[in-house]
Amino acid sequence: MSCRWRAVRGLSDEAEIVRTVFHKQTREVLSLGRTRRLASYAQTLALAARDGGCTFPGCSKSPKWCQRHHIVDWANGDPTDLPNLALLCPFHHARFARHGWSAEYKHGRVWWRPPKIIDPEQKPILNIRHRAGPLIT
Repeated sequence: MSCRWRAVRGLSDEAEIVRTVFHKQTREVLSLGRTRRLASYAQTLALAARDGGCTFPGCSKSPKWCQRHHIVDWANGDPTDLPNLALLCPFHHARFARHGWSAEYKHGRVWWRPPKIIDPEQKPILNIRHRAGPLIT
């Protein structure tokens, strides 16, 4: 990646494209679209309630030890909206991509797809340490 492209991507954090969705009763911001890269306080609370902690399979870190993560990078054009956000502890946030893991949001949960070296079929996995109950589809 060229220095010029890195500079453009770095400046993209300053972009202001307005599209915002508010919670019906509280008027708190739940969907920021492309207006902001960082999740709002209301979104962080919603993630804590939805994810229960680090979403990476097998991790037991609680929400207070987690960071907000864009499932598809904000710099690549995806929004700061709840279906594109997940909680990850700093350890997994720093390492999942370089080890070949990827995430997706479906059925109200964050699923992790392991690299082929771990699972040749790359079947999606849930972290059930925080939410062992049935899925609502």
